[in-house]
Order: sequence, then C-alpha cells, then structure tokens
Amino acid sequence: MSVYTRVSDSDFVSLLEHYALGDFIAAEGIKDGIENTNYFVHSSKGTFVFTLFESLDAEALALYIRLLQTLSENHFPCPMPCANPQGEVIGEYHDRPFIFATRLQGKPVRQVQSHHISAIATALAQLHSTCFPFSDMQQAQLRNRRGDAWRKEVAQKVVPALDHQQAELLKTELQIYSQLDTTNLPHGIIHADLFKDNALFEKETLSGVIDFYDACYAPYIYDIAITLNAWCSHKDGSPDEQGQQTFLRAYQTIRPLTQPEVRALPIMLRMAATRFWLSRLEAIQTRRAGEITHIKDPAEYQAILAAHIWQQTVEMERSCD
Repeated sequence: MSVYTRVSDSDFVSLLEHYALGDFIAAEGIKDGIENTNYFVHSSKGTFVFTLFESLDAEALALYIRLLQTLSENHFPCPMPCANPQGEVIGEYHDRPFIFATRLQGKPVRQVQSHHISAIATALAQLHSTCFPFSDMQQAQLRNRRGDAWRKEVAQKVVPALDHQQAELLKTELQIYSQLDTTNLPHGIIHADLFKDNALFEKETLSGVIDFYDACYAPYIYDIAITLNAWCSHKDGSPDEQGQQTFLRAYQTIRPLTQPEVRALPIMLRMAATRFWLSRLEAIQTRRAGEITHIKDPAEYQAILAAHIWQQTVEMERSCD
C-alpha cells in the first residue's frame, strides 16, 4: 500500500455520500506496500480503508471482491468490501477502480512469538480449506501473475543492476524452477502475500488478515513457503527451525500435508524467496512518483534464498555420507 494518486478531501466527501458511509471527517495516506493507493478514511460512521487500484482492472477486481465475500461468509477474519445503496461495490476514480472496505481492529506484531505463528498457520489452513465458488475460467483468470513468465521477464530487467554472483544465483534458480513439475501438488486459492504487516492482532488474538490482491490459484505449499519465509526467518536470513515446526504442526491440525507437498517444500521455500527478491528489485527499478511510497529491501530476501540453498546443500551432503 502507498499513495500514488492524491485524493482530495472534497472528493472523499462526494465518494462517502455516494456510498452512504457517513460524513467525511479526515483521511490519511497509508505508506505500507508498493502497488496501490490506500487511505484510512474517517467518517461519522467509522473508519474505512479506501483502495484505488493502480493497475488492476475492474473485471479482475470483481473476482477478489467475491473472494473476500466468500471468506467473510465463512467467518474468516478479513476486510468486507462496502456496497453503495445500489449494491455496487466497485467505483471509479480517475479511470481506475476503487473500493471502500471495513477497517479491522488490531495491528501487526513487532515481536513474533510462537502463538502468533500458530495463529497465522491456522488461519492459512482455514483459507486453504475454504471452498470458493469460482469456475474453471475464473480460476484461470486468478492465475499467479508472478509465476515463471513473470520471473523471467523481471530477471531480464534487473540483471544489469546485479553483480556477477547475484546474476549467476538468479540464473541458476530460474533454471531449476522452470523444470519443476507441480501437477501432483494440491492447488487452490492462496493469499500469496501473508507477511507480518498483513496480519492484525488484538492483544494475543489474530483479528484479521488483509491485502488479498495478490491472491491467486496456485499450489497451497507455495503459500506455506511464502508465509514460512515471512514469519520464520532470522534477521540474517537463516530459517527459524523451531518456528517452522510450530507453524507446520498448527497448520496440519486443520489440513494435513500430502507427501508430494512435504517433498516440494524445500524448493518452494527457495522459489518464494526468489519471488520477493525479484519483486523488490523491480520496485526499486520502476519506482513511481508517489506522495507516500514504501520500498522494501531486496537484500532481505536474497539472504533468505541463500540460507535455504546453503542449508539444503549441507543436508544433501550429509545424506550422501
């Protein structure tokens, strides 16, 4: 989340009236994230999250709205999109779609403890166990926008800015992923971005999961790998093995992993690390002028990737002794 398109107070007055969300009081830009324009909008009826989608079109957005509605109907703690009196959820501002959504209580945790990891794992398993009413065509529309083709495209753009060692690391990893067969892995709708700043806690209880706009149809184990990297890595990038075990135990109380998923987890951890290394490199290279922007450090995920490679190499050498 960032602010790339400034929305004036007078415009918010009109938008709130159209959605019957009360009288405008104030708005404040949200700095986290890197893709969309976001504000907290305070009105006489409460505080709402306004999101203006800078690249997602209304047709694709409608699928994400249905996803959130389905999760909410299944008592999953997520934002609920707000409809206007005509039942319309998606509006248009400066030729781009927007929504208002409920603001969940709570805030991200600063010091992750085992009960936070357990709560996140349980929520992710609940998400993966939810039945979504999407057709095969809609699932295709929800394909992973940051899959193999995206990795290759972004790699070509960022390689000139990398040193030789980084470039060779990236080249080797992409070659491995391009040969990976995931057809035997359980697939479904995944969050694909469950970082610590996308989970809200009230005291010790998980109160909400936010930012579903990278959600896609992909292997569940890939989502697990993304979340493990985000929640169970030390500052130097090395895996928090105890945290990983806590996560996997809690997750499997709801959805046990298959043997193919267990075998795929090591390479998925690397693929997930590469995805965010690349997206952060791309964000730096294609930084847009914005009133409030937030660029995350790609070195964090390069370190996580390198740590996984080193650990897996050591384990392989041990198994060969």
